Amino acid sequence: MEGEIDALTVRQAAGDLAGAVATGATGGARRAGWVAQLALAPTVLVAFDADPNGAGDQAAAWWLSVLANGRRLRPVGAKDVNAMHTTGIDVRAWVMAGLR
Repeated sequence: MEGEIDALTVRQAAGDLAGAVATGATGGARRAGWVAQLALAPTVLVAFDADPNGAGDQAAAWWLSVLANGRRLRPVGAKDVNAMHTTGIDVRAWVMAGLR
């Protein structure tokens, strides 16, 4: 996730299905140690914001280029995961779909 509140939202809705981490910004956490840790996971759902200017998609593309186990999971019906939740979209079902 891009933002901490988004990671907390996923943890609340689907913490038993997936761990959630935030980079803190579109260019945040791009460090070898973090990449190495994420590379150990079976699947990494890269769920950056759906920004009108494409910043979230660009950030996701970077992570997908360094993580062979990465898969883009765009927010649906809202800008980010927390906004999905606050508008009533089922975040748990969204995570489950990403893991299929």
